[in-house]
Amino acid sequence: MSRPFRSTLWFKKGHELEARTAEGEEVLPTSNLRPIEDAYLDDGSVTREDHQAYSLQTGSTQPIERDPAGKPVGDVDLLVRDLVSGRRAFSTAIIAAFVVAIVVSTLAIV
Repeated sequence: MSRPFRSTLWFKKGHELEARTAEGEEVLPTSNLRPIEDAYLDDGSVTREDHQAYSLQTGSTQPIERDPAGKPVGDVDLLVRDLVSGRRAFSTAIIAAFVVAIVVSTLAIV
């Protein structure tokens, strides 16, 4: 059984490297010499405190808060804009690919 990649270990090592660099120590990140899937394997050094500090998992999901009128509280517009801009970029790429395909097929006929 292989050991899993630990994103928690990745964040922990990055934080340690940043702290050592801030102290003025010249540090060569040796983990970069190995492929990423090998550099951050679970080596047993991640403690419960490390997991709480560096984990991507919060342990719960939460619904968007709403005011008494039922409208979302906070900057939901920013979230919607991010989602729409991704969809817009994808649609633009599909249309551009379609136009290129038509131009190429037209040139191939001539």
